[in-house]
Amino acid sequence: MKISKTIIALIILVSASSASFAQLKSDATMLKKEMPKSYAAIRTFAVAEWGSDHNMVVYEINKQAKAMIDMLSMPNKNDSIFLKAYAKWTENNVSDIKISENPSTNWNMVLYEYNKQSKASSSY
Repeated sequence: MKISKTIIALIILVSASSASFAQLKSDATMLKKEMPKSYAAIRTFAVAEWGSDHNMVVYEINKQAKAMIDMLSMPNKNDSIFLKAYAKWTENNVSDIKISENPSTNWNMVLYEYNKQSKASSSY
């Protein structure tokens, strides 16, 4: 009887932790409500990346939403470095679409590239 209670407790713990993992965080929730086209672009990117692995889709949406918000809300951003990073990490750079609404942009990598290049540009 003691073993079965332990197994049940373990199952409940695993279920609860995986259920909390698959939740939109505040950045993604804000985008979904305030910028639905940007959220849809990130969602499209995440689904293309992870298919039917729903936990990973939610994880990717959260990661991309945070990176997009961090990048686009950055004060005193160097536009030249940003545009180069954006171009590098956007597969289908379409000119008639808003930057934040392109579903082929990897915002996590745009932010990483921007930070890397900004730091290097101020090193010399």
